[in-house]
Amino acid sequence: IDGRRYSLNDIEHNIIRPFGDARIHFDLVCAAKSCPPLRTEAYDAARLDEQLDEQGRIFIQNSEKNSFDFEEKKAKLSSIFDWFKEDFEKNAPSVLEFIARFLPKEQAAQLRAEADAFEIKYKDYNWELNDVAS
Repeated sequence: IDGRRYSLNDIEHNIIRPFGDARIHFDLVCAAKSCPPLRTEAYDAARLDEQLDEQGRIFIQNSEKNSFDFEEKKAKLSSIFDWFKEDFEKNAPSVLEFIARFLPKEQAAQLRAEADAFEIKYKDYNWELNDVAS
């Protein structure tokens, strides 16, 4: 770019993450089985917020990646929420409150109201290649 060489790591961590929108963690993925799914369409500036929110809903509501037991007040989350906790907490008071915006209304309200009572565990990350087309 403009005569400079950038690695994908440079682009993610030194250019995109500093913008401060934690939703990028649902979009810039390495295609491992535990990653959020790759989009089947290009990102479009006119629809970017909508597309980022959709990726968040798809990833957070996938029970293989993230699960919530509202009776027991337990959450099993993707390790992405542990690794990039500071990014999510720049966008909300806590990781769970950030996540709440991507859940169905009733679950979101309950998670926001009881976020401090939830026990969080992070799932082991499966780095195997996700070769399944969605």
